[in-house]
Amino acid sequence: MFEKLRESWRELKASKPGERFQDHFERRRRNRGSMVVRVAWIVLGTVIIAIGLVMMVAPGPGILGIFVGGGLVAQEARFMARFLDWSEVKLRAIVEALLEFWRRAPMALRVAVVLVVLSVAAGAGYGAWLFAFG
Repeated sequence: MFEKLRESWRELKASKPGERFQDHFERRRRNRGSMVVRVAWIVLGTVIIAIGLVMMVAPGPGILGIFVGGGLVAQEARFMARFLDWSEVKLRAIVEALLEFWRRAPMALRVAVVLVVLSVAAGAGYGAWLFAFG
C-alpha cells in the first residue's frame, strides 16, 4: 500500500506544474475502481476540505487540509484537478514575487515584518489558549 502511495507521489511530483493534477486524474481514470471507492474518495476529500476551512478560523494548518482534501477530490473530479493546477501556477507566481520582494527588502523592513508576524502568532496563540482554557 505504501509503495503504491510513494509511486503515486513520485508521478505527481514528476509532472509539470500546471498539469500535474490533470495528469494524475487521467492516470486514475484509466485504472478506475468501483463507483463506491470513487465516491468514498470524493466524500473523504470533501470532509478534509471542510475541516481545513474550520482550521482556517481556528489555529491549525487549514490551508494544508484544504489542499490535501482538494487533491483527494481531484483524483476523481476533472474540475478540481483543473482548479488545483491553476491555483498551483498562481501560488507559485505569488510565492516567487514575495521571495523576490524579501530578497530586495532592506534589513529594517525584514525585521519589522518578522516582529509583526511573531506578534500576530503570539496573539493568535493567546486567543486560542483563552478560547480553549479560559
